[in-house]
Amino acid sequence: MKIVRIFFFVFALTFALSSVAKGGEFRWMDDFDLRAGADLSDFSARVAMRFSVGNIEVRAVLNKVGSPSDTYMVFRLAEMADQPVSEVVNIYDTYKGRGWGVIAKHLGIKPGSKQFHELKARQDLYCNSPRVHMVKSKGMSKGKGRGRK
Repeated sequence: MKIVRIFFFVFALTFALSSVAKGGEFRWMDDFDLRAGADLSDFSARVAMRFSVGNIEVRAVLNKVGSPSDTYMVFRLAEMADQPVSEVVNIYDTYKGRGWGVIAKHLGIKPGSKQFHELKARQDLYCNSPRVHMVKSKGMSKGKGRGRK
């Protein structure tokens, strides 16, 4: 009976820690999966258009990695690291249990870099997400001007 309790405790602790690790790393991924999973054809078309690839390549990556958010991350990291998608998929296969931060690091994207923080903060596939396209242009002020007359 004591062994069953220990097993249950270890299982519950492992599950809790894995949920916290995923939530803390890239918070937008769960909502992204819900939205993309509702219409995979639309998702595939958006990824194909965003990254200038064919729907067949998008579907192949989706079948390989399993979730829309992971598929998006493969294409986004390939773009950021200037690597072929196949290379990112190979690195994903090797390090998928260790998180996207480790995968990004193996692609040369440093954990504390601006690129990495942008990757963690948001996605750019669904434009009506509140955290998308928050980049400020050079000529914009911080709102401390006098305004129009």
